[in-house]
Amino acid sequence: MIVIADTSPLHYLILLDHAEVLQHLYGRVIIPEAVVRELQAQRRAALDNKPTGVATNTANRGTSGSGAGRT
Repeated sequence: MIVIADTSPLHYLILLDHAEVLQHLYGRVIIPEAVVRELQAQRRAALDNKPTGVATNTANRGTSGSGAGRT
């Protein structure tokens, strides 16, 4: 069976941490590059528009104890 979906269903399944449902239902899932780009853009937009009081954890990302990246 071939299934074609736009980005929205994939986006919400990823947000709900249930993207594996597609594999269980359909076996193999292939998405076009355009959908990948749109999902990446939505992720960046979500990170750029964080609610007040929400921070991104950058500690220990590629550092070796130098303290760089800590907020």
